[in-house]
Amino acid sequence: FIQYLRLLGEVFVGALVRRDMLRDLETYRMRLEVAAASAGAGLWELDLQSGDIWRTERVRDLLDFAPGAPTILALADFLGKIHVEDRPRVTKAVRKAQNPGSVLQVEYRIPVQGDTPRWLMSQGRVQLNGNGEPRRLTGVTLDITCHKQMEAKLQQQVQEIDRLRNLLEQ
Repeated sequence: FIQYLRLLGEVFVGALVRRDMLRDLETYRMRLEVAAASAGAGLWELDLQSGDIWRTERVRDLLDFAPGAPTILALADFLGKIHVEDRPRVTKAVRKAQNPGSVLQVEYRIPVQGDTPRWLMSQGRVQLNGNGEPRRLTGVTLDITCHKQMEAKLQQQVQEIDRLRNLLEQ
């Protein structure tokens, strides 16, 4: 009888410890979401076996999916949102990032109806399973449209300066 009581006590203690761990994980998840949202960052995770992508609401907005779109999306649906010219570069970057020690860093455009394309930058790292094989690619996506627009304006100004310098030299 005492052994059964001891076993029952261990089961209850284990359940309480697990409950506390789940609460802590939920607290950390909420903190991470608040930090990412305040930075304007979207979080995502690509399951390398299934090709499914879990994403936050911010990623949904950045990729121009409709409100209420599923939280899990297929890799093909994600690639379908990317500008046709940028798809091969993104696919290559994802493949390369699956090598242990590699980092994903890729910039690409999302066509937005009636507007200039939205520029995004995604960064991520591979997570390995217990056998040391690539399991997930986890990362963050940021909107860099303003930076790209400023870069284009700066390039135009440099070209104008070069043109004026050439005129002055002549």
